[in-house]
Amino acid sequence: MKLKLQYLERNGDRLFVRIGGRGQRRRIRIREAFGTPGFMAAYEAAIAELLRGQGEAKAGISPNSLRWLAGRYFASPEFRGLDLKSQGVRKQVIESCLLEPLQAGGKLLMADCPIAKFGPKHVRLLRDRRAKQPGAANNRRKYLSSMFGWAIENEPDLVERNPCREVAKVTYESDGFKVWSEADLERFEHAYPVGTKERLALALLLFIGARRSDIVRLGPACVRDGLIRFVPVKTKRYRRDPTPKPMLPELARVIAATKLQGKDTWLVTNFGRPFSAAGFGNFFGDACRKIGLSDCTAHGLRKLGATRAAMAGATHFQLMSIFDWSRPAQAQPYIDQAERARAAAAGMNLLSQRG
Repeated sequence: MKLKLQYLERNGDRLFVRIGGRGQRRRIRIREAFGTPGFMAAYEAAIAELLRGQGEAKAGISPNSLRWLAGRYFASPEFRGLDLKSQGVRKQVIESCLLEPLQAGGKLLMADCPIAKFGPKHVRLLRDRRAKQPGAANNRRKYLSSMFGWAIENEPDLVERNPCREVAKVTYESDGFKVWSEADLERFEHAYPVGTKERLALALLLFIGARRSDIVRLGPACVRDGLIRFVPVKTKRYRRDPTPKPMLPELARVIAATKLQGKDTWLVTNFGRPFSAAGFGNFFGDACRKIGLSDCTAHGLRKLGATRAAMAGATHFQLMSIFDWSRPAQAQPYIDQAERARAAAAGMNLLSQRG
């Protein structure tokens, strides 16, 4: 195991946070598994605790440095309002930026850079050091921008501009998760008939339009008057009202036929406990791989649902409501695809006409 986080040290199989080097006697043990969101939360809490005991200057953290700003951002209500997965991902990306050298081969880190001197050239440098991974490069810019956006509002005396806004994103072509084909769907349904846990998972994903982080929480208590009501995990920070969605007959049939269900959630593990989002992802991924659908994912099935709805004539707002999207731009690619398909079908006969 290679440790890359600042202040983290290993003693045998145990991990500790120590600020100020081995000359500092106090350290805090991290008991969460390395790399998990729980680990990152414990890691930041340990840093905050040690800072309270030693003071930032004594701990070797320069006041008004990038590390100083990151510590305040991680402790902010805005950051803590994110779900644990988002917190973990965002922390890992920002931490990776802090541990980058200011200059190639140099000893000074980005963490030590004064906020006043951190500008667009540093953001470009951090972005370009991930040039071979354009998605990761853009995430560095994106999450640093979130941190500086928070700082402009909460530390106005120190931060007056967001240097990330002066740096362009890396443009690259990516289709993201593969969209399931109808043939993929038929193959899965043939392998896992109604009554199996795998088929129930498929039905929940396809006929509710929910993310995996949501379907693991859904159960009988979410249904009232024939409507499924829930607030998506991803949107609960800014939208508390659930979107009522009709219980489709096919979904009701699959739920009724599935014997292994939980009291509170429809989906449960073999031990009768609710899935975690990550655990469900592993379960569903294994089910796909066993039948030769190794490139199919839960999110790709959600994209099939959006494709189906758009082909059937769904509007921007209908797609946004079904899939709990916040912006029309998220629905646009599916509508564009559907309109092109319909236009081609209506116009192809023109190719055979002679003038």
